[in-house]
Amino acid sequence: MRTLLCLLLCLPGLFIFPGCKQKSVIVAPQPVQNSVAADESGQQGNLTFSIPYAVNDFSSSLSEQLSSSYDNLVFSPYSISAALAMTWAGAREKTAAEMEKVLHFSGQPENIHKGFQSLTGQLEMAGESGSTLLTIANALWAQEEYRFLKEYTDLADAFYGAGMNNMDFSNPASCEQSRQTINRWVEDRTNNKIRDLIGPGMLNSLTRLVLTNAIWFTGSWLHPFDLYNSTEGPFRVSADRTATVTFMNQISVFGYYEDSILQAVVLPYQGNDIAMMIILPRTQTDLKPSFKGIPVILFDQIRSNLSRLEVSLSLPRFKSETEINLNESLKLMGMQEAFNREADFSGMTGNKDLFIDFIVHKAFIDVNEKGTEAAAASGVGMALKSGYMGEPVRFNADHPFHYLIFNRESGVILFCGRFIKP
Repeated sequence: MRTLLCLLLCLPGLFIFPGCKQKSVIVAPQPVQNSVAADESGQQGNLTFSIPYAVNDFSSSLSEQLSSSYDNLVFSPYSISAALAMTWAGAREKTAAEMEKVLHFSGQPENIHKGFQSLTGQLEMAGESGSTLLTIANALWAQEEYRFLKEYTDLADAFYGAGMNNMDFSNPASCEQSRQTINRWVEDRTNNKIRDLIGPGMLNSLTRLVLTNAIWFTGSWLHPFDLYNSTEGPFRVSADRTATVTFMNQISVFGYYEDSILQAVVLPYQGNDIAMMIILPRTQTDLKPSFKGIPVILFDQIRSNLSRLEVSLSLPRFKSETEINLNESLKLMGMQEAFNREADFSGMTGNKDLFIDFIVHKAFIDVNEKGTEAAAASGVGMALKSGYMGEPVRFNADHPFHYLIFNRESGVILFCGRFIKP
């Protein structure tokens, strides 16, 4: 069966918890709204719809679906959403409606694509601060001489910067060459952290299009950890098991939140536009139940109730990788017709001749004393039918925790995950 692939780059997990009133409250910035001017008919569009909220809601839903299948988990909700948005641009009728619901899209399609274009530009600007880098790339890889509608390819290029590249999927030898070409593209745009995204045999003579989205992030802490303060210690994996890990330690002023269920601390990267949030449940075992999807409104609440406090922080140095086949998760979330022969992607070709064969995703994160590096890639395969306290607050992440990397201005979650097993 022929496939249309979407490649995405991703990381960290989504965590949101109830707020509590604290001193020195920092009011979080409001998410960026789509810039929608009134059209000639006077219709102004849906100004309440926000791409950051859609991405974060999707992250919450997807993390719930994945929570029972993985211990350590990392993925990029932004990257997956962007790649699926390019795919959704060619969907019609029920296929489009199901995808729209799963992706939490609302309003006119053009406004959604404009919203992604605007947000991507904002993120790229935020990722050019000092030693913080964030790169985002999209591309289309099409079977040569196969006809795609100019309206579709123009849209992908205009709003996503996804240029068209001609490939040959007609025989095993050319499929392998095309696979290596696409994989090299992913590797080049993820600092070689995501390799072999498209595995052997995933492309064949029915493949007509591969959509790729890649995201890579590297950032140095605004307050780096001193390597000489790092210590070995036990990490409580479960009630009866510990593992020895390297803890990074420092005392600094951070955005901090706590309630009876959890503690949270926000570690900014240089440039202060992007930050990592660590969410530590007070329970020291059995983290999995708390990794169900959490309403985005609680993520906003915790950001809006951060206090500037001196924190004595201990955080494990860790690396994590995840490889996921997203077909079943997305079907369970309600995106079903896109995967069967009733699929309507006529907005791509003018015919109902394509359906999604597979969606694969790989993600990587490395957190150390200097900062963080994160990357991810996903493939959507489509086939032809045939303030200060007296004492520092103690934040000791010596048991499973959630983490996420987000843009502070828009609030969009770029990477999210959890760390359970060293």
